[in-house]
Amino acid sequence: MFVDCRWFCHPSVHEVQGGLAVVHPDQSGVPALLVAGMQGPNRLYRLRGDVLVDEADPVLADAGSATLSVAGADMDRDGSEEIYLQNSEVACGPKRGQDRLLMRRGSGWINRFDDRQLDPFLNRIAARSVAAFDRKGGGKYGFIVAAFGGPIRLFEMDPASGCLLDAAPAVHLDEVVGANGFAIGTLAGEDIGLFVASGVGPDLFFRRHGEATYADVASEAGFSDDPGARAAMPVDLDGNGRLDLLLMGTTGPHRMMVWGEDGIWRDIAPALFAEPSNARGVVVADFDNDGYQEIFTHHHGEPNRLFAWREGGWRSIDPGGALEPSAPGLACLAADLDGDGRLELFTSYGEGEAGRLGWFKLAEDAGYHWLRIAPLTAAGAPARGARVIIEAQGRRQVRMIDSGSGYLSQGEPVAHFGLGTAIRVERVTIRWPDGTEISLKDPAIDRTHAVQHRQGCDRRSGANAADLYAWTRRLATSGA
Repeated sequence: MFVDCRWFCHPSVHEVQGGLAVVHPDQSGVPALLVAGMQGPNRLYRLRGDVLVDEADPVLADAGSATLSVAGADMDRDGSEEIYLQNSEVACGPKRGQDRLLMRRGSGWINRFDDRQLDPFLNRIAARSVAAFDRKGGGKYGFIVAAFGGPIRLFEMDPASGCLLDAAPAVHLDEVVGANGFAIGTLAGEDIGLFVASGVGPDLFFRRHGEATYADVASEAGFSDDPGARAAMPVDLDGNGRLDLLLMGTTGPHRMMVWGEDGIWRDIAPALFAEPSNARGVVVADFDNDGYQEIFTHHHGEPNRLFAWREGGWRSIDPGGALEPSAPGLACLAADLDGDGRLELFTSYGEGEAGRLGWFKLAEDAGYHWLRIAPLTAAGAPARGARVIIEAQGRRQVRMIDSGSGYLSQGEPVAHFGLGTAIRVERVTIRWPDGTEISLKDPAIDRTHAVQHRQGCDRRSGANAADLYAWTRRLATSGA
């Protein structure tokens, strides 16, 4: 499937890396790959020509801190994403290193956690993952932090004062956990669910309870196994156009949990996929654009695995240059940084051995068609947590705009669909976290469409919802 292209990375350095995120830290429309530095600086790569160039300033680089996970989200509704750096020099329990919450000031950054008034709220426990969470559905995001040995944190901006606060206790999300990460999506219905992959104890599954709080319904939904999962992703696993949950185990089997009409989740994973392994990251994406997604699992000290939907089931296929039989794999994600309509695979390496950022591309391009949908908030920022469904050739494909899933990863805020030989998409339906829906009929294929929330379009005197934002560097030249 893949060929190794990491020689394009610049500068050529070997560092112990942490999590990965594709973020939009300004309004240039150019995506950036943020790489956490566990031993070394954080790096903010943008594609310049054919190489990835680090554009992190000293504040974002945060040299001297041990950054494990990173994420982006628009907290203040200014149209660009703030950056959360989850720093920790220990694997669990109390830590000395302090997290950073970076906001733009001019061309640089300031750390909002420098405010002494925030000391009582700050996370002083080791954590694994951080994700964007628009729990109110208004395009004003918070950062939810998966503590490992402490309570879940949810940092939001108070709408009245503009001050930061931890909203987790007020909405009953402050469970004490040994969490590895999150999966956020329209799970088991239209309402947003929050799944917590737990490395210690059983997984948690929060659904909205009443108007403003959440309740853990994992046991009644069938998620009561102990130990829990290392990584979780919302993905359609049985091809019915509805989101399921892919769970990578810690010491137990990997699972493909499919939701039934009776409200119970059931595991449909084939034996070869379920086989326990030392998996870290996982990414699900249609790398070859054939219209069916692949599942790539990144392993520590073991060969990576790749599964594809073939003949009505998940089959193991050759990952090619991404096999890496003994690399210390950690995080992984898929993104189209060069804007050519074909996803690349990015991987990071840590835990005892320095590695260089992995960059893998499709080995053979069959020339299949594709469509990319980039939902935006009313402010013009990435609408993380939005759901996108396309209908083509009698099939429905569904994607969630990633809030932060897998393990230590936050994918690009774009729904990428391979179309195979199809030359027409009948309909695209985007559903924002507040329930707003916009449909596009017969969108042009082989290009990226940016679709802004209806409120943002209204403020622009009814401008067309599509193509309001130059999402990638090549959007203008791709015919959009």
